[in-house]
Amino acid sequence: MLISVGLLALVFAGWSVYRIWDARLGPFSTGTPHKAFLGTTFGMSPQEVRRSFAIHGAQLLSYEDYRKTESSPSIDTFGVIPLFSDDRRADTAFYMSSIEMFDSKVEAEFSFRQGRLGSVGVHIDPIAKTKAESVVTAVESKLRGAYQFLHREESREVPGAYTLNFKSPSANASLWVNLTEPERPIIILTVAVPTTRTDRKREIQNRENAAF
Repeated sequence: MLISVGLLALVFAGWSVYRIWDARLGPFSTGTPHKAFLGTTFGMSPQEVRRSFAIHGAQLLSYEDYRKTESSPSIDTFGVIPLFSDDRRADTAFYMSSIEMFDSKVEAEFSFRQGRLGSVGVHIDPIAKTKAESVVTAVESKLRGAYQFLHREESREVPGAYTLNFKSPSANASLWVNLTEPERPIIILTVAVPTTRTDRKREIQNRENAAF
């Protein structure tokens, strides 16, 4: 009898630890102190991002569910598939359902490497197209409060469009602004961890060093 009770306790403990690990709670959390977007931090798992979103009424969805949920989705991947199989195994993306921010419909793509958040692409669609410049000003003001402004880069491909570049000790941010078509303003914020690219280069270098 005692053996049975002990065995059940052991199984229950193991199951509890597995559930905590699967949810990335407590000691199994992968988030870092470095802020990404809307309460999320770089390094978070999809599970942690979903919990963070719940506070703000947003959802983190697969691409298929995102396309089904949104009547007019702002993000289209055009069926892009990573060139290399290791990237296809390691890289995943999830999508934030639309919420209202900055007088706009805001959606976002969250990119994960090995299950950890590495970058966010935020698509900002002004509700009133005539107020797109005000939306840009509001977003820029928030960015300047969180990041160091670096410079404005004029687009060579789209005359009149530009990118505002920012950085912090832990992340880089860029705001792409294209208001050349008043009825179709394009405002996209990209926030990423510089170490993501550095780690990728190091991984490739290690392979090359081990090749021969």
